[in-house]
Amino acid sequence: MPGPAGPAPARPLDAALTSPVEIRRLAGSPAGRDPIFCSETEVIPSVANSKQAAKRARQNQKRRLHNMALRSKVRTYIKKVRVAIDAGDKAAAEGALKEAQPVIDSMVNKGIMHKNKAARHKSRLSRDINAL
Repeated sequence: MPGPAGPAPARPLDAALTSPVEIRRLAGSPAGRDPIFCSETEVIPSVANSKQAAKRARQNQKRRLHNMALRSKVRTYIKKVRVAIDAGDKAAAEGALKEAQPVIDSMVNKGIMHKNKAARHKSRLSRDINAL
């Protein structure tokens, strides 16, 4: 029950317990790191029990980084079209869409994006350009 002076002052949190690494460690992720947040230079400790599994872990990390770069690339091209549409510049938007369509299609061929998602993006972008 609070005293006459009001509620008790809140205790400051320990800085070590509030760091992202500590929070992930407490959450139970392996070695205190969540692989999603690891950079390409950070070495994730392997929990593999064999040389084959360790190699697979290295390959998966390399592939994940490559896929992240490809996803970022396609998002950038889509964003360029969106910026042109928001600016109301139909010619620039059409040019940006002409550049973005082959990139979107190549992501489908590489398995980065599902074909229906790619079709949805292209359809919505072209629809918005036609509405200008």
